[in-house]
Amino acid sequence: EGDEIAAARLASQFAAQNIRLQAKALQKQNDEASFTIQVQLDGDEYGIDQNG
Repeated sequence: EGDEIAAARLASQFAAQNIRLQAKALQKQNDEASFTIQVQLDGDEYGIDQNG
């Protein structure tokens, strides 16, 4: 449960900074829902090159 809270907190922080989020549900394991959070940063704004 702690990881889920940390993930939700991180997603909230990114959303507050207008960072686009995309969620993808994975298979349930041991009656717990697992998910991934993908973050896409604007290279111009964050100074990231094409290779990330």
